[in-house]
Amino acid sequence: PGCENVVGKVIVFSNAESVELFLNKKSLGRKKVKDRLRVEFELAYEAGELVANAYDKEGKLIGSDQLVTPGTKRSIVAMPEFDNLTDAHMVYVPIYLQDENGIICNCNDMEVKIDVAGAEIMAFGNEKPASEENYHENKTSLYEGKALAILKLAGNKEDLQIRVSGNDCNYIV
Repeated sequence: PGCENVVGKVIVFSNAESVELFLNKKSLGRKKVKDRLRVEFELAYEAGELVANAYDKEGKLIGSDQLVTPGTKRSIVAMPEFDNLTDAHMVYVPIYLQDENGIICNCNDMEVKIDVAGAEIMAFGNEKPASEENYHENKTSLYEGKALAILKLAGNKEDLQIRVSGNDCNYIV
């Protein structure tokens, strides 16, 4: 959103024979995959769904991938992973900014703050390659709509309380 009708390049990487690109169910053409296993399409931005279909030499569909424009209603979602608790009782908590349909809003790198009870924050950050943020604070910026908290439980997982907040977003656990 905000880039409507701006012309840009879409690069599809594939080891298939050809790739066909669709924007909102309209074909933008099929191109043969050339050197470096990539195909380039030039198109004007339009919100909606972008689908790349990959075809083999016989024209049979062998793969597909899609990108969908996120909606406007945003929520912060924290999903503690209790399945594989370590001996040290470390809990990994992926945090996402997503829309009303569960699509990750990867264009929003806002600052978020985490508050916990029943655990100690061991690290809180994102996977941005050149981040200069301190992983030992209770705030970080989302990177491509995502962050990760690593917590050390003080007791039972049932006692863990997590609150993540940022820029007028609803919070969901």
